[in-house]
Amino acid sequence: MSTQSPARPQNQPPRSRNYFIGIAIGLIPLLLGIVGIGIISTPVGLYLFYAAVALYVITLIASLVCLAYRRVRFIGYGLLTMVFVTPVVYFIACAVAISRPR
Repeated sequence: MSTQSPARPQNQPPRSRNYFIGIAIGLIPLLLGIVGIGIISTPVGLYLFYAAVALYVITLIASLVCLAYRRVRFIGYGLLTMVFVTPVVYFIACAVAISRPR
């Protein structure tokens, strides 16, 4: 008797691809926030920063929802990774923006 694990259906993408899709989606609020921090003195920069904060909250909620479903669980893992990474990168970007000579 052979004990083989069941094969993954062909229509389901690999888990690593789903994880990187989640990271790519989670990068959107991060990039908007960094651009918003860079030009915060203008009204456009302020709106970009607010949009980034709103998208960050949406990403947090979406990651929790994705974790509940087996099919998109690894997308949720990627989103959750970016939920933890984004505040750290924002803090570093703020520190660089403050210490930059004008």
